[in-house]
Amino acid sequence: VTLSIGGKSYEEYCDLKSSGADRFLIRFETSNEKLYRELHPGETLKERLNDIYNIKKAGFELGSGFMAGLPGEKDGDLDRNLDLLKDLGVHMIGVGPFIPAPGTPLESFSPPSVDLIISIYARMRLMMPDVNLAATTAMDALHTGVRALSFDAGANVLMPNITPQEAQADYNLYTRKGK
Repeated sequence: VTLSIGGKSYEEYCDLKSSGADRFLIRFETSNEKLYRELHPGETLKERLNDIYNIKKAGFELGSGFMAGLPGEKDGDLDRNLDLLKDLGVHMIGVGPFIPAPGTPLESFSPPSVDLIISIYARMRLMMPDVNLAATTAMDALHTGVRALSFDAGANVLMPNITPQEAQADYNLYTRKGK
């Protein structure tokens, strides 16, 4: 059983683990503290990382990652994101490109280039050769066929969208979401 339910207390993580869950997905989004606070008002990167450490301490297999190409990223943020993933000792990585959403404060920003995303996958594979590296559905929202290119760059996990057709309108994180 894999959970992706956000931050909880250490005791809650332990209860979930003892109830049969064995994997937990929780992304840190960015290693840039200032940018994290801007994207998550009222939260801190330190709190998110504490959640991640508690998830590992509770005995879960850990999946984490970041959003690539975020507006406001600074030089060196990508390197720090990759170093943080390695330092966390994650078992699975999910990195998705920033996809601007209509009606949000970031709608006028452009998504990252396909070349940047593919280079990130290649770097992750070289840095962490044994990690499960997911080619997320967001990749095809960036540009059709990019998710397939992710496998050429080192991805080894396919995450299909199996949301029933009748429920897809209720789960629209971004336009052009891949299948």
